[in-house]
Amino acid sequence: MYVTVEDIRRYLNINFCQDDLMLAELEETAEQVVAGHLNVESLDVYEDENGDIPQALKTAIKTVVANFYSNRESIAYGEPYRVPYTLEFVLQPFKNYSK
Repeated sequence: MYVTVEDIRRYLNINFCQDDLMLAELEETAEQVVAGHLNVESLDVYEDENGDIPQALKTAIKTVVANFYSNRESIAYGEPYRVPYTLEFVLQPFKNYSK
């Protein structure tokens, strides 16, 4: 787990603990989603000598968690639009094109 539940709570401005288990599960899923988007098996390939990953990847994980937390249904109501400079923008420098 590269992003703690406390980090996610701060990112989402959540000041209660009742959803901590769900947030931890979403963090694990988000790591897999980010790795899949980058075409790598695991984010371990981006670890430094301390076992940490770049801050941009942590932000991407928190962004995916925020999306999953806020949108728990497969249907969104309202007019959808792409928000610039978010997930794809943050992940672009890390993408593995050799696969």
